[in-house]
Amino acid sequence: MKKQAILKLVSYQNQVEICSLTFSTTPPWNLEYQTSLPSKESYFFEDTDLFQCLLSLRKVLEVENKYILCNGARRDAHPSSMTRQMAGGSKVYLLKIGQHARIEDMVQTFGEATIEQVSSISEQEDYYEKWLKSLPR
Repeated sequence: MKKQAILKLVSYQNQVEICSLTFSTTPPWNLEYQTSLPSKESYFFEDTDLFQCLLSLRKVLEVENKYILCNGARRDAHPSSMTRQMAGGSKVYLLKIGQHARIEDMVQTFGEATIEQVSSISEQEDYYEKWLKSLPR
């Protein structure tokens, strides 16, 4: 079974384009990306979970200075190993420095986000490492 999310894609020059993500709801986990006119780009990714598929897509987009506006691309978002195993990476936690992730902090990976919330992959990874180090022991 497949689901679809219609999202915005923003370029470095703040040009907005509409794109669709069609993704599997059961293994094998895959993601198909397609933009609207005029570019009509299309990519397909298959990986261990949906978050990993999204990372592969983001790597391609970042080369073109494009950012997809979804929760999975937020600086403060990251899946847990359990959400990756149980939900195929379809949910992520919105992490707060110094606080453990709570169920209330969980959102859909392909839910909408704003340009102010999203970041590059390296910024997201840096935030995740900072969050891990900030947790009370």
